[in-house]
Amino acid sequence: MNCKENDCINLLLEFLMQNNIAGATVWTEIDGFGKRRIASIRLENITINMLLFLEAMDEPSEPLLPPINRMIDDNEMVTLHEVDVI
Repeated sequence: MNCKENDCINLLLEFLMQNNIAGATVWTEIDGFGKRRIASIRLENITINMLLFLEAMDEPSEPLLPPINRMIDDNEMVTLHEVDVI
């Protein structure tokens, strides 16, 4: 299942919910750059070219990584981080 740019976040959120992930948050940046170009949101000129981030919080679940990798394309990435919840 490959997702289109517009519905990728919704498909990923639905996939995580169906797989009983404890929680997820979607957020975006104000300004930044990546390998392709500057990413920003400019309300004056109505330029919306921004990065979206989806954070999922749960115990490690390696079996979910291959389906997630199939949903995203070369301009997206998955990173794993161990965190301490206090």
